[in-house]
Amino acid sequence: MVPSFDYRRFDSTDRSHFHVGSKVFKRTSGSIDNYPDQQKANGVRKNTATGGRYKKCVRALKNAENYLADQHAIKALPSYLMECLVWNVPNAHISSGGTLDEGFRSTLAYLYNNLHVTAFNADNWEEPNQLQYLFRSGKWDRADAFGLVDATWDFLGYA
Repeated sequence: MVPSFDYRRFDSTDRSHFHVGSKVFKRTSGSIDNYPDQQKANGVRKNTATGGRYKKCVRALKNAENYLADQHAIKALPSYLMECLVWNVPNAHISSGGTLDEGFRSTLAYLYNNLHVTAFNADNWEEPNQLQYLFRSGKWDRADAFGLVDATWDFLGYA
């Protein structure tokens, strides 16, 4: 069990607009802010908007990461990163094509193109709670995310 505390992020100077979350203090230094209610609600909406494909694409990317890490093709990455990556893919890509495979291929292509160093902009990536940036805090590394997507593309034999 990890001790956590209720946390409020105020987004107005008069403190009338805020988001409720939790704060966990690390053993070393610093803390982690979480917004599980916002993350869940946003994930449910995205999954509904993509006909149930959002969660399936997240699971497929997590399974690919587990396999590739076991094979030492990439370093192991936290599963939340896979959820964050797919969260940033427009619904039209996830829902494209007549099969889940076609939608997943489009999802990977979108990620590849937007994580590539020549196109990457950290300001365009957010976590599913829509309250935190994905790459701006230094918690996640663009090169690791790109490596995962690239290795998954090759592993699945997409051309």
